[in-house]
Amino acid sequence: MSRAIGLRWIAITAGVVMLLLLLAACTREVVKEVPVEKVVTKEVVKQVEVPGETVVVEKEVVKQVQVPGETVVVVEEVVKEVMVPGETVVVEVEKEVVKEVEVPGETVVVEKVVTKEVPVEVVRREQVIVTPTPTNVELPVTGSHMRVAVQQVGPALYHRPAATFPFYTSTIFLGIGETLIDYDGVGFSSMIADSWEFDDSGVTWNLNPRVPWHDANYGHVTAEDVHWTYVENNREGTLVPHAQYWAGDFQNMRVVDENTLRWDWKEGPTIRWPFLPRHVGNGAPIMNKQYFDDNGEEAVNRKTIGTGPYKLVEHVPNDQVFLEGIRNHWRRNPGFELVRVIEVPEQATRIAMFNANQTDITLVGLPLLDQVLDTPGARTVIGKVSGKTGAVVQFGGNWQTRREGNNMPAVEKPWVGDPDVPGDLERAVKIRTAMSYAIDRDALNEVILGGQGCIGFLYGLDTCSAHWNPDWGHAYDPEMARQLLAEGGFPNGFELTFWTAPGPGGQTKIEVDEAIVPFWEAIGLDVTIDNSAYQVRRPQFISERSMTDVWSFFYGGNVSDPDVFLDVIPDMTYGRVLSNLGYDYPEADTFVDDLQRTFELSEAWAGPLNDYFQFNSHLGEIFAFGTVAWIDPWVIGSGIGSVDMIIHGSGIPELESLAPAR
Repeated sequence: MSRAIGLRWIAITAGVVMLLLLLAACTREVVKEVPVEKVVTKEVVKQVEVPGETVVVEKEVVKQVQVPGETVVVVEEVVKEVMVPGETVVVEVEKEVVKEVEVPGETVVVEKVVTKEVPVEVVRREQVIVTPTPTNVELPVTGSHMRVAVQQVGPALYHRPAATFPFYTSTIFLGIGETLIDYDGVGFSSMIADSWEFDDSGVTWNLNPRVPWHDANYGHVTAEDVHWTYVENNREGTLVPHAQYWAGDFQNMRVVDENTLRWDWKEGPTIRWPFLPRHVGNGAPIMNKQYFDDNGEEAVNRKTIGTGPYKLVEHVPNDQVFLEGIRNHWRRNPGFELVRVIEVPEQATRIAMFNANQTDITLVGLPLLDQVLDTPGARTVIGKVSGKTGAVVQFGGNWQTRREGNNMPAVEKPWVGDPDVPGDLERAVKIRTAMSYAIDRDALNEVILGGQGCIGFLYGLDTCSAHWNPDWGHAYDPEMARQLLAEGGFPNGFELTFWTAPGPGGQTKIEVDEAIVPFWEAIGLDVTIDNSAYQVRRPQFISERSMTDVWSFFYGGNVSDPDVFLDVIPDMTYGRVLSNLGYDYPEADTFVDDLQRTFELSEAWAGPLNDYFQFNSHLGEIFAFGTVAWIDPWVIGSGIGSVDMIIHGSGIPELESLAPAR
């Protein structure tokens, strides 16, 4: 059964809107013999062409005002002007004002004003955003209460090996747990580890001896707790996804004394060393060994203890999480005395609750931002470190080798090649490439994301990255797509099921996934959409290894920088480690091993990362491909003041970064 999504909705009229500019440029110069003291004000004007006879002009003005007793107040004014031929107004494109004091002997330009006149009918919408950042407030603020609406709080699974996707990072975002080192998007700093030292044979960790557990009966964090967290408690190598790679980087992990640990390199210094120890991504918060021994896994799952600025009070599965702010926290005082995280699966309901002042913060998809930004005091926040949400097309069943012990049957799908049939792997590449050529990524970005996303052709890297190589992208070319389908043996197309893999992408991802389908239908594919939940399909990845449909994964964009997400190559080689994402290939061993032996970022990009992306692009095997990538912002109400969000979670915001308004 084919589900047609109106092409007229996604198609963008190709045309250039001609503005009759009535140029009235004036320049005035006055010459004096004076030295210069400059005060420059600039307004940036962006013109965006849209279908019809309108042009949207966006103007952003940023002012900074110093308020006594507080940090700088930033006032951001966003102006949108919808311009249609008609009346003429003066739009100030650039204005430079030069202020001077008269002194003989020098000649300067005193004032220069540049204006342009365009024929327009102006519809103006203004939004003023003020972000107060108090510096002299005792935290947590007495009586403060923050309400957080999220898509899902999930089950109470706080024992690290028991936590399932996407909940194994919850303790970090909730502010309950802390890792060995902190990360601010640029570099590392102390957290539970006071310091760390590298040498040719390994890493020595020196712990802060004064980090208390939330339950005072268990004293302070010790090296035994850290060792148990990373080594002894690593159930079957699944402390977190891809922990096998971390374990493959180190050996002989041991306790030296109460506050010191030693990890020896297995193959030598590797860039992946902070994969689990850092406070971002897949970082593993330190767990208390004695608390687990005393209470058991079931009790620890229900109510864990950590060392972070928030203490878990209660987790009602799939309903709510209640947290209490730790006053006089050893590292960072939380902003609020009490926090309630509420599960609200429907985005429309979350938006309605926010607009009714029933919640203080929630994630809103880019296409729906206009439904909340008119709410008094509303503003958007994006963290400094973020794995973008995306729509990455995966090809289930695409096993390139039949490794001994896999017991994988041959999969007869157009996008799957049989290595035992000469030329069949190359034939399958043509099918996968055709499905990529068929998608108009620019249209997806403009219509659904309002032009605020990034174009993606790969999993883990998009065109907004400084590491992007234009050769890895290609043009939108439906005719080439049809030609490749014919060369791949399917001139009349074929049927497929497209599983949209619901996840942190929320409503935005659903819209992107559904908008992909008409492009495939236009080249002759008969597509049935499957919206089933992840839990329904999960056995096909973990135990059955029977996933053979095309599906859309919800991570994309620039998640691959080794300083940010160190597991990019393991992500693309699940087939040999954790679950069947749809491909298995011997080259994966080389990429993983080369990355393991690389320590410098520049070396990683010149070597294994560059080779890996080249291999997985349309120039190579194209085992998967990206479409668009974006960041849905957190929308914050007037009850929240200062924000210092480092980690941009798409499930739960980084709670310790938020403080009350004053």
